[in-house]
Amino acid sequence: MTVLDPALVTDLAAQVAGSVLGPDDAGFDAARSIHNGLIDKRPAVIVRCHTAGDVVAALALARQEGLEVSIRGGGHNVAGRAVTNGGVMVDLAEMKRIEIDPEARTATAEGGVLWAELNDAAAEHGLAVTGVRSRRPVSRVTPSGAVSAG
Repeated sequence: MTVLDPALVTDLAAQVAGSVLGPDDAGFDAARSIHNGLIDKRPAVIVRCHTAGDVVAALALARQEGLEVSIRGGGHNVAGRAVTNGGVMVDLAEMKRIEIDPEARTATAEGGVLWAELNDAAAEHGLAVTGVRSRRPVSRVTPSGAVSAG
């Protein structure tokens, strides 16, 4: 298992608006759990992102340290790709911003938005989306540049 220098983790935590969890932190095990309970991977660090800047900072640390990156949207990827062993887990679950442009009939959603949340936001403008009404992340199946996160 990769162990990061505590100073690097402290520096990362100072750069992000979200939280940074290491293996010894409260909530680490819950944050690394995913829908498929058979997957038991342990990242070196979990970055629970609130902003795009948080994602950038997490990726910069991974690049600097030569670590694998995993992206967690809702944790529904059955193969467990949302979590990495010894790498940097970028958790998008708290990134919930949704923008609806009723005139253009478009929506922009951050990586932690669930289909049910997007459907509700679109309905406020008399619009509907083609996803299902579920607790699954929009990022998992969205085309046009979205990351397919687990």
